[in-house]
Amino acid sequence: MLFCNKRKNKGLLLVLLCCSFMLVACNESKTSTNKLTPEDQKISWSKARESAFYNYSFEKLSKEDADELLIDKLELAHTKTLTAASEVLVNQLVEEDKCWIESTQYTVSSDKQETNYLSYWTFKTSEGYYPLYVQTQTIYTYDKEQKLAYASRELIEVKNITSTGEFNGKDLKKLISQLGDVYNIPEKDFSVKLSEVLQQTDATTVLFDTLEAAKKENSIGKKLYVKRAENGVVSQVVVVMEDHSFE
Repeated sequence: MLFCNKRKNKGLLLVLLCCSFMLVACNESKTSTNKLTPEDQKISWSKARESAFYNYSFEKLSKEDADELLIDKLELAHTKTLTAASEVLVNQLVEEDKCWIESTQYTVSSDKQETNYLSYWTFKTSEGYYPLYVQTQTIYTYDKEQKLAYASRELIEVKNITSTGEFNGKDLKKLISQLGDVYNIPEKDFSVKLSEVLQQTDATTVLFDTLEAAKKENSIGKKLYVKRAENGVVSQVVVVMEDHSFE
């Protein structure tokens, strides 16, 4: 009897150990997808959350009203990347007594699974024309299984009115380089040297693109590119970041 009990106990122990290994394996496979480089961990935003988002749809808001919805009502927050990118935009596009931000408008919309925070900036010069426009977007996604909200996509778009025959900000190369820094896109990894960007004649020059690779690797993907008008002047500078590390 004692021998039988030992065999039963040993068998039970083996079963428990097997179950434990399976649970650990499942947990590791779940968390391994969230492993990012130390640099990309700094630009990933997430927050524990028990419930889904609420249904909202508001347009043409002031920043104060938009932030009240985002922070107080939806219990979210601005990403560090959006804050840093906004500072770059102000520093590189605003010139005292020459060009300033004439107006801003915000849109906040959400359903149970997704919240969309948009901003639109209009610039005006001392001569009375509108040389630049900016759009920013942050999309937040709710994951019911993991009980968290995370910033799944972010967009920064600078539109340059090319009828002036030039880029209407301060320094195009600095703008591109500094936006790249915000989203952890090293200048050394650009497909084209930054010094050669102004010499390009293609309609679109992609400086960096890991969006598709990130979907497969469950990591953070980024794309940085510029577009040109028919006269060869840069018409758009665009940065996109997508976070697939929580999927």
